[in-house]
Amino acid sequence: MIQKIRPRFKALTVALAGSICLASCGSMKDQDQVHVTVIEDSDPVIKPVGIDLNYASATARAAIAKGLVGFDEEGRVVPALAARWIVTDDGLSYIFRLNEAKWDDGRQITSDRIERLLRQRVQELRSSRLGPDLEAIEEIVSMTGQVIEIQLKSPRPNFLQLMAQPEMGLFRAGNGAGPMSELDNGKLYKLGIFNYAPSENVEGDGEQQRDRITSDPRQITMRTERAAMALARYTSGHTNLVLNGH
Repeated sequence: MIQKIRPRFKALTVALAGSICLASCGSMKDQDQVHVTVIEDSDPVIKPVGIDLNYASATARAAIAKGLVGFDEEGRVVPALAARWIVTDDGLSYIFRLNEAKWDDGRQITSDRIERLLRQRVQELRSSRLGPDLEAIEEIVSMTGQVIEIQLKSPRPNFLQLMAQPEMGLFRAGNGAGPMSELDNGKLYKLGIFNYAPSENVEGDGEQQRDRITSDPRQITMRTERAAMALARYTSGHTNLVLNGH
């Protein structure tokens, strides 16, 4: 099942990486502002929470909520919340060592929290397109402060590809861990560059981070349109990038 859905999110990852590059370099009259239009003919809402995500919502979730692993521009599995991992010889255990990282509000990411969030997310996704593959998970265990183990009922060669899907990105109390941050979830969905600078000051640190992101001119604005309107917007120069054109 994972083989069939992987190409869609490979394209998504490439598009997102391109958007971040454009935001860093500036490409329109307003320089560091990048405008992305996602074609959605049926469901126009960008909502990166829940289980049945449309293309725009999956793009947004991939931008603001890392999972243990993710995809690079070539569609290969790469580190995200996890810095590295090992797989036991029998293929039944995946052991991940977490990066030293923080959530969007400045709180430290720990394996205890990741264990709870993963358990919750797997349960939420039981009835989603990923449900049949997630049935392979036997147990999720926090081993130390930075190490987490996922035990499987039987070997799954594409398990890492499953864990890299946008739906497996994690939120803690509404806060993700990048690579971008949600600034506005109204009609125009706005993203800012996630660039957390670690600080010894825990209290109020999340608010300081939010101020840094908001003041950073490198931002991406996403909207959804029907195909004809999306192409017209691109042709007229009002958007940098159109996604989900199949």
